[in-house]
Amino acid sequence: MKFSAVLDIGSSKVIAAAVTSAPKGALSVRGMGICPYRGYRLGMLPSKKELASAIASAVELCEEESGLKIRSVCVGVPVPFTKAVVSSAMLRSGFGGAKVVEADIDRIIMLSAPKEPPEGFELMHSTPFDFVVNGNKAVSDPVGIRVSSLEAKVSHIYADTAFTKLVREVLCELHLTADPFIASSVVCSSYVIPGELRASDAVIIDCGGNHCDVMHVLGDAVIDSSAIGMGGNYISNDISLVLRLPTDAGEALKRRFSLTDKKEDGYEKLFIPYEGYVRVKRSLLSDIITARLDELGRYLLENIFELLPASAINAPVYMIGGGISSIPGGTEYISDCIGRPIYDYAAHLDVGCGGERGNVAGRITALALAEFMLNEYGGGIRAAKPNNKIMVTKP
Repeated sequence: MKFSAVLDIGSSKVIAAAVTSAPKGALSVRGMGICPYRGYRLGMLPSKKELASAIASAVELCEEESGLKIRSVCVGVPVPFTKAVVSSAMLRSGFGGAKVVEADIDRIIMLSAPKEPPEGFELMHSTPFDFVVNGNKAVSDPVGIRVSSLEAKVSHIYADTAFTKLVREVLCELHLTADPFIASSVVCSSYVIPGELRASDAVIIDCGGNHCDVMHVLGDAVIDSSAIGMGGNYISNDISLVLRLPTDAGEALKRRFSLTDKKEDGYEKLFIPYEGYVRVKRSLLSDIITARLDELGRYLLENIFELLPASAINAPVYMIGGGISSIPGGTEYISDCIGRPIYDYAAHLDVGCGGERGNVAGRITALALAEFMLNEYGGGIRAAKPNNKIMVTKP
């Protein structure tokens, strides 16, 4: 039985998942282990001890649930530990009206490679996009077309070597290997955006517990990305601090309060172990939650305008991650803050087997990594291998 084991290292939790292929191209999750930890913030490496403990617990839970022994894992590299460099290349001769083949795409990728990679980073992926044949005709897939010249832009995604080194050391101590490292931004793009819509610019917002990442994608390529050091846990902490409640109580109140319910009179009632029931004014809860969402919305809008060129400023926006999706009406509120509709991917998932929508949303990256691996680095996406568009560089 072919299965893929993946490790999603998030800003507030680690997920280990073992997934197999199901009929009609679906995924079958054999086991999933989730372990919270203090995480990272704005590119600062997580504590090695805490990361090791979280990975060990997540893998153990996954093995118990799946009945499978995990020896190697595909590791997702989060946005704060990646860097995108876009370059271009052209093949001017050697065609003579011949058809483009896969090897020509590989040559474009190699020719476009930056001569001086970013210091302290190692190459993970190279994804060509914006193909132009014969100097003026843009195509999405040039293979099989007779051309006299071929050019393209290529997105090269690099991983922070300090991050990959830390993860390799932790996995080695746990008798596991990383095979391979994959940028989470790359797999989320192909997993979340429908195939017929991927030819255009888009924005993906991945809001987790301690981080909110913003990605500009085009086709299967990540053009640029940025990270905001704020996520759903900040709202929970705000509630806990203002109301002088335990952190767990703040999280529970955040998840049960609906921003779509305009009735702010009355109280939310919550039972706290060893303390009994507490009553919180709905109007106060609304003020606490919306104040933080307003701040996050301003940061998101600033980042979107910085990432997108003027020609793509109205690109569609997709939302993943459990930081905002866990709040009833949270995505809709952020949509109003940034003045554009947001496609909430979690709303279209089957939550019957996964619990609350916010919980399922927080697992999207792990599922995207698993699908990517099961489909041989992306299935129909071209790269160094035939039928792949994303070149995966192995150590």
